[in-house]
Amino acid sequence: MILADSMGILDLGGGTFLVSAESDLADPTYYWWLDGHYLAETRRPSTIVSVEPGSHPVIEVFDDAARRPDYAVPSARQLVFGRVPDAARYKVEQFIDGAWELQDVVSESGALFKRRTTGQLADETDTQFRVTPVGTNEVEGTPAAATIRMIRYPDPPNVTFTYNAGPHTVTIAAA
Repeated sequence: MILADSMGILDLGGGTFLVSAESDLADPTYYWWLDGHYLAETRRPSTIVSVEPGSHPVIEVFDDAARRPDYAVPSARQLVFGRVPDAARYKVEQFIDGAWELQDVVSESGALFKRRTTGQLADETDTQFRVTPVGTNEVEGTPAAATIRMIRYPDPPNVTFTYNAGPHTVTIAAA
């Protein structure tokens, strides 16, 4: 079991933190969750987490693969990638139906890390992304690959929303 008073957080700057925990197991595997999203599995008792400045994330860590966060979460994630020297912008692509599709172009801002919110991701799937730096000379650099595992718990309800402009009401119904 993760020891309740063992979590430590070290601010590395720019919304990036080194988070550590301690288990009472002899040789644990750590399962890291950020805002209910599966983040990483590590053998070491720490991981680096990047969050939006001003946000209030919930970071959870378990040493039991079967444990899950206790609340439902949204189905989008933050894709975080590091700055590349001499890059003017970054192409963010997602692997969909056997091909890479451009999702966004992120301009270089000088920040050490860049963030982009993904679109809605399917539950219990691994989604592949790649980020390609594009230099000021328009030459593309080496793409960096990332895989995001989406596991929501519990699954969000299957509902529809209907807006009625007259009385300004929203009706939520089972789909």
